Amino acid sequence: MRKCIALVSLLALVTALGSGCARLETRYGDATQETVIDNTTSWTDMQQMAEAMVDDLLTFPPMVEVTNQRRPVIMVLPIKNNTAEHIDLESLNNTIETRVLRSGKYRFADREKLQDALKEMGLADPSLGIVNPETAAKAGKVIGAEYMLHGTITGDKKYVKQGTVNYYKLTMKLTGVETNIVEWINEKEILKQVGKPKVGF
Repeated sequence: MRKCIALVSLLALVTALGSGCARLETRYGDATQETVIDNTTSWTDMQQMAEAMVDDLLTFPPMVEVTNQRRPVIMVLPIKNNTAEHIDLESLNNTIETRVLRSGKYRFADREKLQDALKEMGLADPSLGIVNPETAAKAGKVIGAEYMLHGTITGDKKYVKQGTVNYYKLTMKLTGVETNIVEWINEKEILKQVGKPKVGF
């Protein structure tokens, strides 16, 4: 009886090891293709929101007139999440920054890395003798931002017979730092439902 139990245990161990060594199938998909998993926000939603915001900003006539003359420096502030859902806002911010900068119309003031820059300038102190004075970064040359690009995501949830319908709205503004005047504003809305019944969208 003990031999049978030992044999069964050995077979189970071999099976487990064999399944652990099996190769997993890997598939690649198109990250830009619309993907609906549930009625919460997805990476596709974030891309759609970012594209809509940036495309509108770059084609807004008053700002087109400004960027035809120069490349204004803007500061992108973290987008605020006023929904009850966890949203990867860092990814959304990064996508917006990338698309705006790659347009060649604007420059960014990277405030997140300012402390690192200040530390580097501190190392350039001649009294420390660490950095070559001829190549050292000089203080007092940081360019101030002319505009702030900021936004908020709001949302609402409606209960229907077979689930929920979620509504999301991203509102973004471009505000003058010196004047506090809103130079541009736009909204992007998304309404999501997975399964039936449909609610007219």
